[in-house]
Amino acid sequence: MPTSYREGVDLMRVRQASVQTIDAPGEWEIALLHGWHSLYAPMARIEGELRERFPNARIWRVSYDSHWKVFPRSAREISARLRAAGVKPKRTILVGYSMGGVVARSMVAQGFDAHAVVCLCSPHLGPALHIPFGDVGSLSLAYSAPYLKELNRAPRDIARRGDYFFQSITFRDATGECRHDRIVSQRSASGRGLVGIVHRANTHVVYEGVAPGPMPHLQGMNPDRVPKALDFIKERMAE
Repeated sequence: MPTSYREGVDLMRVRQASVQTIDAPGEWEIALLHGWHSLYAPMARIEGELRERFPNARIWRVSYDSHWKVFPRSAREISARLRAAGVKPKRTILVGYSMGGVVARSMVAQGFDAHAVVCLCSPHLGPALHIPFGDVGSLSLAYSAPYLKELNRAPRDIARRGDYFFQSITFRDATGECRHDRIVSQRSASGRGLVGIVHRANTHVVYEGVAPGPMPHLQGMNPDRVPKALDFIKERMAE
C-alpha cells in the first residue's frame, strides 16, 4: 500500500514494470513481487529477512502496474526486465505477495522457467466475493476472469506446480473463526482444486477484539507468519 501522497499519485499512473537490486551478483536470485494497489515499499521487511537468511542470493525489487494492466501483461514486462538484467530463470526464485503470486505463476506459464515460486496469500481462485473490482488489474483477477481461467489451465503452469508453495492466512477475532484473511479465502490462497499443488501451509492468527481492516491479509508480508514458506526457499536452494 502507498505510504505517502506522492506514492499514492505514482500508484495510479500507468507505468512500466521495473526491477532493481542493491546486491552484488550471487549464486541465486530472488525476485520479490508486491500485491495489488501497492508499490514495493511494504515488502521491505520480508526482503530484510530473505537477505539475512540467504546471503548467497541477490534480491530483486520488482514493481509493476497493478491497476491499469492485466496480470499476464505485467508478467511479460517483468520477465523481460529480469532477462535484460542478466537474470537466469533457472537460478531464480519468485516470491509474490497477493496479486504478485499470480503474476509470478503467469511468468512461469509464459516461459520464465524459474526454479521455484512462492505465493503468499495469493488469489489463485480469485479474491473473496465481497471484494469490489474497479480497474483493469483487479478485474483480471476475478474468479470468473478469462485471464485467471487461462492461467489455471496453462500447460506450463500445471507442469511446474510441484515447484510452487502456496501460503494462506486464516484468523480468529471477536467476530469468530474466519477461513479467509479478509481479502482471499483459504481455499483460494491454497489453490484447492488445482491439480499438482503439493506444498501448502496455513497460518492461523488470533486477535483480541476485532481484527483491523485488511490486517490479516497483510500478514502475508510478515516473515514471522510464513516460516514454512521461508523453509521451502531454503530447501530449494539446497538442490
